[in-house]
Amino acid sequence: MMKRIIEHVLSIVVVLAVLIFVISKFSSSALTRIVAVDPQIKEYAEQQFIDTGDPYSKALFGDMLNLYYPEDTDKNKETVSKLVDFRQKAIQEKFNDSSMRETLNSEKINYLLMLFLKFFSVYVIVMCVTYYGAQTIGVWRFIRYQQRKRANSYAKSFLKIIAGMILFSPAYVISYALKTELNTDTIIFMVILAVFSNGLLITYSNRFFTLLVAESRKGYVDTAIVKNLSDAYNFHLSQILKPVKHFEGHVLSHIFNNARSQYLQTLKEQASFVITGLVIIEMALNIHGYLNYEMMRHILYGNYDIVLTIMAGIFIIVKLTEISADVLAGKDAAKYENS
Repeated sequence: MMKRIIEHVLSIVVVLAVLIFVISKFSSSALTRIVAVDPQIKEYAEQQFIDTGDPYSKALFGDMLNLYYPEDTDKNKETVSKLVDFRQKAIQEKFNDSSMRETLNSEKINYLLMLFLKFFSVYVIVMCVTYYGAQTIGVWRFIRYQQRKRANSYAKSFLKIIAGMILFSPAYVISYALKTELNTDTIIFMVILAVFSNGLLITYSNRFFTLLVAESRKGYVDTAIVKNLSDAYNFHLSQILKPVKHFEGHVLSHIFNNARSQYLQTLKEQASFVITGLVIIEMALNIHGYLNYEMMRHILYGNYDIVLTIMAGIFIIVKLTEISADVLAGKDAAKYENS
């Protein structure tokens, strides 16, 4: 386990070092963005009386050059053309360096940190709710599977179809459907939408259910039954809904614990799924004041140092999740090895 943690920490250090180097390059280039002046037009570049946007003034400047340098008419034309290009580029850079351009100063870093903490809070809540939901739905389905009960009524089948359509719907579809009806600019709505869209909850509850079924077919289950552990799947719903699930005296206790240990490694994949979903939701709802909307805005304005800083923050979240998953899996394995 320690080896994995060291590998994660080294990857964080290396990636952040590269990003900091690139960010510094973007920041320095943004601060020194000056249009180079060709020596041929240097003496005319700052002359305000030459209005290259006015055809008459431009023609007058050309005639003046021909008057002073009659033997260099071709060069004079080239000088006028270069001056026009220079003025256009200067105007464009002035536009780019307007209020749309932002630098990565201490004030901006504090603002990004606030957005990062907001995003991280939503992310942690969605991960926890999904982790609980995947286990709860997976256990419920497994118990139903063991009881060999099948829902045959048309009403139940219809409800399953509707629920499946919602749970598998992309987040942006639900977002656009509800945007005009509800206040979608809330953390609570983002959490609900992140959990119940993009197939997140149904995918990982199916994953946990599959692990439970696979564990139930292993030899230790028969051994546990021989040792008088119960295999009657007549649990009350309150037992299934508990945040911390215990099935003492029942074979499901061993099945559940082993399935949960394997599921911990799935958290790494789930983290990427959740982050992608949150990005889609923020973009679809066009929510101002959130991390990913801020990143999209700075991509549009070309503030790439800020974009890379936000990406570094998201990268750290993913790596912290991977470290947490490895630590939890290691502790879980050590606990059962000691037992």
